[in-house]
Amino acid sequence: MSKNAKLFLGIAAIGAVIFYLSRAAAGRRLNVSFFGLKLGRFTGFSLPVEAKFRILNGSNTPIRINSIVGQLYVSGKQLSTVSQITPFDVPANSDTIYTVLVQTSALDVINIIRDLLRQKQKLAVTFEGNINSTGINIPIKQTVITI
Repeated sequence: MSKNAKLFLGIAAIGAVIFYLSRAAAGRRLNVSFFGLKLGRFTGFSLPVEAKFRILNGSNTPIRINSIVGQLYVSGKQLSTVSQITPFDVPANSDTIYTVLVQTSALDVINIIRDLLRQKQKLAVTFEGNINSTGINIPIKQTVITI
């Protein structure tokens, strides 16, 4: 291998390392919060639910979110599993609202509402899970509604 080829490969390797390190640093500056839940209309025995996430990217680099995975709880009882595994990009220096569509059983919702009314519990909606961004797992555990 010639001297120029070795030099080119060395510079390319260093450039690749710097690129991936900058993306990992940008992923660490990502701020994600669960902030809302919207119930759709009953369709047969299922109820579509929209879980909303606010994603703040304060870096100068666009960030790829690989997955959002976790559980939705209503007053301590599991409502549904959130599983968004389609990657999407968050532009640099942006505030993005991302909605994940979750399917849940109408019977589960009816049972949770019945238990809330029967036991006179407070309503609390909690998301507990992880967001994977550029190989970094960001844990989230947030309660958004307490009545």
